[in-house]
Amino acid sequence: VFEGAAVRMPDDSLMLKAMRTEFMAEPAQFVDPQKVREIVELDGGPEAASAAFRKALELDPDYTKAHNNLSLSQISLAKLRQAERARILAFGQGMLEQAERLASGPQGPQTAQQIEASRKIAQDMQTLAEQLEARIHEHLVAAEQGLKRSIEVKEARGEPDVILMANLGNLYATELEDLDQALFWIKRSYEPFNGIEVSRLTAGDILMTQSQDLYAAGEARGVPHEELVEQCRPYWQQARELYKSYLGGKKTDPQFVRIAQGRLDRVEKLLAGRFDELDGSAPPPFPPGQ
Repeated sequence: VFEGAAVRMPDDSLMLKAMRTEFMAEPAQFVDPQKVREIVELDGGPEAASAAFRKALELDPDYTKAHNNLSLSQISLAKLRQAERARILAFGQGMLEQAERLASGPQGPQTAQQIEASRKIAQDMQTLAEQLEARIHEHLVAAEQGLKRSIEVKEARGEPDVILMANLGNLYATELEDLDQALFWIKRSYEPFNGIEVSRLTAGDILMTQSQDLYAAGEARGVPHEELVEQCRPYWQQARELYKSYLGGKKTDPQFVRIAQGRLDRVEKLLAGRFDELDGSAPPPFPPGQ
């Protein structure tokens, strides 16, 4: 359970808040307080959620919803650890800067001790950040394994699940940084007749990111611009077709139509060699909302 509480409202009713995730935004329930014998505060966050989903999988190892939700809770934990790691690294950097200021300023009887203490704290923060990095990787691998297991079970039943495939593709794209695997699973999420049409935008953006990486790597080696453009052209052409196919489909979403049109305009300029008309900023790597 990610969040749970009961709030007393001005009209004397109780508003019960239950589980909340981006995929389950059911409305709060308003209940007569006379019908409530006890209010239990539900707590624990994604750590407790993970434990509950693991218990469900002990009871039924092929329960695909538990695999999927365990994966999502592991991704939540990874994001929490990432934020914690960023704060720790920033604090450690502050300690290093403090040590440098002390070393370059007036030296008092305690200065050397203060410098040593600041540097020791910075080193401790670096060690802690490395430990968190290992935990982040563990969470993401657990999420990857859970989603793969869900997909395997569903396909064995003859029930391929495009949402699970999109979740796995997005995990590879945004967290595990394996764009080849991301593109493989994202493609599988939009190709079936009941596929997720907005995944075409994600696939197009993955191709554009791959072309940017290819260009940057070649530029660093001194490859001429004209040669790099020709190497990138197949990626741009594929991305253009994906953006056009989304815009020409029947299941477009107004919030993504504008994004798709902007992406298409940009890639058309690249293919036409109108580089001077680009604003210099790359588009966001992947559209939200999967």
